[in-house]
Amino acid sequence: MTIQELGSLGELVAAIATVVTLAYLALQIRQNTRALRVTALQVHQQQVQQTVGLVAASAENASVWRRGIDDPQSLSPGELAQFTAMVLGVYNQMDAAFTNHRHGLLPEEEWRRDWGVLRFYLRSKGGSQVWDIAKQLHSVSPEFMAFAETEMLRTT
Repeated sequence: MTIQELGSLGELVAAIATVVTLAYLALQIRQNTRALRVTALQVHQQQVQQTVGLVAASAENASVWRRGIDDPQSLSPGELAQFTAMVLGVYNQMDAAFTNHRHGLLPEEEWRRDWGVLRFYLRSKGGSQVWDIAKQLHSVSPEFMAFAETEMLRTT
């Protein structure tokens, strides 16, 4: 075998090794993407449970939440601050879900459920009032704010 033939054989082996390596990397990236999606969904569901748990933690919290949703003016200043913090937390959670959904990390059906919850809040007296505060404080991303307001105009 000549040196030229050995060189050609070496190039062939290197090309095969490159293809195998690329296939392996593609598989690893795919598995990593799946793992990211699962993690994003788990974190999201934990955040939802924490929010529900906060409201359900006591009769007082549940009362503040219910009255705040229906008639925020009926709340004392302390209760209004508590309600505002609760709902701002929900909006921040929805902002994160929106971002994860846009990046393909949160499944469509999960985002649809979130959007239903968000609509409920934005259409309530208290939720609408806190949304105005969220806008003033820039506590949600501009992309999420634009999306939510555009969708609310479209669906009302």
